[in-house]
Amino acid sequence: MMLKYRFQDGTKITGHSQDAYFGFGAYYRLNDAIIPSITVDFRGFRFGISYDATVSSMVRAYKGGSLEFSLSYTNLSHALFKKR
Repeated sequence: MMLKYRFQDGTKITGHSQDAYFGFGAYYRLNDAIIPSITVDFRGFRFGISYDATVSSMVRAYKGGSLEFSLSYTNLSHALFKKR
């Protein structure tokens, strides 16, 4: 489950605003891992950090988990349901 908080970065001159989000939460992979995650969405980019904490019998092989970084880009100018 991820929770997101929206904040805006607007300009006083043009009145245009950029929506940006800060998200945090956790995922559960059945009988294998708990994955807490933090994300920041800004200008089409999503930066993420998560930690894959192993809770299964594989914990001995992986020493408990791994740190993961992610970066993705979404071009919303071609989106099907974009704001007009």
